[in-house]
Amino acid sequence: DHLTGVLTRRRFLALFDTVLMRAHNRGEPLVLVLADLDHFKRINDTWGHAVGDLALQRFASLATGVLRSSDMVGRLGGEEFAIVMGRTTLDAATEVAEQLRASVAETDDSFPTGLSMTVSMGMTARRPGDTASEMLKRADLALYRAKESGRNRHVAG
Repeated sequence: DHLTGVLTRRRFLALFDTVLMRAHNRGEPLVLVLADLDHFKRINDTWGHAVGDLALQRFASLATGVLRSSDMVGRLGGEEFAIVMGRTTLDAATEVAEQLRASVAETDDSFPTGLSMTVSMGMTARRPGDTASEMLKRADLALYRAKESGRNRHVAG
């Protein structure tokens, strides 16, 4: 992605298929996380698109900072990101998601005074026979539950 430096949607989805197939063949755990910056439109509307771009870049930087080099992060579009953690259980991924959530919620001195940013995340672990679209659907439903239950949280599904 030209703005954030993470994988584009197309590249992420192509690699996700490959990584998922490898996890199936090896019988390894794998977790998919969908992350959405909360109230992102408000950031753009209040502080402008340049600050919105900074928020996207900050999230991408924080995400890549808490992930291992073998994990993948991509921008699916707008303020939605996807993360794949291979060889990772849901419990371990939950710890990483909490670390990311807390980092995003911390005040950033490079942002205008009064701007705060939070993220909601939905996550799911690979099940036998899962397709990429099945995992994406489950993670998306979990993301909606995170948003409906107050945002600034992660929910597994």
